[in-house]
Amino acid sequence: MKRSYLVIVSCFLLAVVLMLASCGPDEEDWIGLPPESLAAMDAARGLGESVVSYFNGQLRLEAVEGLVAPSAREGLAQMLSSLDHPISPTVNEVHGLASRSRWLAVLRFVEAETQQPVKFGLTFDADGTTIEAIDPYEPR
Repeated sequence: MKRSYLVIVSCFLLAVVLMLASCGPDEEDWIGLPPESLAAMDAARGLGESVVSYFNGQLRLEAVEGLVAPSAREGLAQMLSSLDHPISPTVNEVHGLASRSRWLAVLRFVEAETQQPVKFGLTFDADGTTIEAIDPYEPR
């Protein structure tokens, strides 16, 4: 009896550890980053959630387009056409570009049917609030 209890507790703890390891960074992990990078991360998350809502029929295309600068609309259209049914938008990377005068946030979706990740690089202005470009993301 005692041995089966230990096995159950061990399995539960392993499941908790695996679940926590699969989650993205917590807000506490971003402490100390420049406010512009946090703004870019928030804006990228907002776009990701809006894209999922658009695919679920909860938002109109115009609402999603309103989240990006006119210069990013073509990239947004390419992003939307490359996705089938995105879920679980996450932003786990923000990088400074060109001496921090621009920011790159990596927006990741999971395709619902295939469970394959799809990543996009979102380029932001210096203050991290305006999405200026959207491109497929390939790590360098």
